[in-house]
Amino acid sequence: MAILHRGQDTGSGDINIAFTVGGNPQDPVEVYVALYYVEGGQNILVDNNPQRQPVRYDVGKFYVAYHITMDANLGKYLAIWTYKPTSDSALRQECDEWYVVAESTITNPDYTETEQVAINDLRLVLRDNNPDRNYHFRPPTDEVVIAGYTEAYGFIWQDHELYEYLQLAVHELNLTPPELMGYTLESVYTQYQFLTPLIKTSAMRWALNAIAINWAADEFSYSINGVSLDINKFDKYMQLKANAETRYTQIVELYRASVHIIKGIRPSMYTISAGRSGSGLWLGPSTSGLNPANFIRSLSLSGYNFGYQYK
Repeated sequence: MAILHRGQDTGSGDINIAFTVGGNPQDPVEVYVALYYVEGGQNILVDNNPQRQPVRYDVGKFYVAYHITMDANLGKYLAIWTYKPTSDSALRQECDEWYVVAESTITNPDYTETEQVAINDLRLVLRDNNPDRNYHFRPPTDEVVIAGYTEAYGFIWQDHELYEYLQLAVHELNLTPPELMGYTLESVYTQYQFLTPLIKTSAMRWALNAIAINWAADEFSYSINGVSLDINKFDKYMQLKANAETRYTQIVELYRASVHIIKGIRPSMYTISAGRSGSGLWLGPSTSGLNPANFIRSLSLSGYNFGYQYK
């Protein structure tokens, strides 16, 4: 999972793939790759080139030689590799994720690649991923001119701030009943991906609350000769936080319900299985057939308890 910047040329350590046969490196008979930008659930082909030829840099090892332009879209990309291992095998495909982040985004070596992806994901849901496109009435920061392109607007949150909000979200998750699992940001993104919406929504609450604190200190009201100027964004950010809070509560409720349902179906120590094995669900005589009524009845006879209490 590569984290790349605008203006960067990719190398063998970025978007790559390695082929082996029987545990030994081996070049495939055929290999090509297509790059896609992911936007709104749609995969948009990059450069209209579905069969980009990769560069071979060792036996069985290839990478995509690609220059990321200064106006490239920020966010998630896919590299879909299509290859034929041997002459008598069918075409196969592998998919890699990679990301393009802004020049000012810090890829801190103290962060793992997974943590960097989490930071970028949070920036995306906060709409802080592309200031020049998303912000039109914010005061400009010092302009940075790179390769003829001017970036006039700065990001609201820095990477280390977003990382802190993500960590707070993980700690909060670990204190949320019904399970105290000792999750980490790394484990959520690699083993429990179904929890990522919960983590991102929780972190969004912390981020919006932090910026509201700033605006509480920066409220400004001025009036002279009938001309008034009021700058008050505290209430707006608190309303956004409240919206995120509502969504977070809904996700937590869904998570709790799913855990209770799973834990509510518990088998007894001994079950009966006629016409099958000596353990497992009893599905009745083999001639009875399996239908919804028989299935529910078999669960009850086998000692499964469907009841759960919401705590």
